[in-house]
Amino acid sequence: MSTSKNYSFNSIQPLNTVGIHLDFENSINFRYAVHSDLPELQRINAQHYDRWNSSQFAEAFKMDIPIIVACNSRQQLIGYAVYFICLDEIRIINLTIAVNQQGQGYGKKLLQYILNNEKSNARWALLDVRTNNFKAINLYTNLGFSILCRRKSFYLNLAGEDAYLMQLDFSDKKNSMANTTMVQLCY
Repeated sequence: MSTSKNYSFNSIQPLNTVGIHLDFENSINFRYAVHSDLPELQRINAQHYDRWNSSQFAEAFKMDIPIIVACNSRQQLIGYAVYFICLDEIRIINLTIAVNQQGQGYGKKLLQYILNNEKSNARWALLDVRTNNFKAINLYTNLGFSILCRRKSFYLNLAGEDAYLMQLDFSDKKNSMANTTMVQLCY
């Protein structure tokens, strides 16, 4: 990434100098992924149903799409999130936590990290989730996301499983124009 941000130890608000957030309570830190992370990204990715292949990760690096990684106190990669900002939208493409690290709040912290640090650049955040991924749906709902629609046969590599398109609106007032635009994405 071309820019780097520093984060304080007790919050996820940007400071003006360094590029890492440390959370000593749960021994987790966040940083941008680098090419040398690719084997670990693929290892974690291989544990899940909706797998990215190496060319998808390579394309994200090539296009300078942010990949945020979560590391434990031993600097082992335990999860990652891929997202981009387009106009006034944060689009979460992939959020994955290693199977042996799930259930400890790391996915929530990783998503909160991205949302808190990018929401000034956007009016809403969007993500897709398998309709039978109840843990993820619960996490997203608890963070304020709502289901906009069901996307039929969205996951082609999962025998055509359906997905929910979910949105988190950062504005105090729901923008009817924005909601109309979002529903159009639910072909």
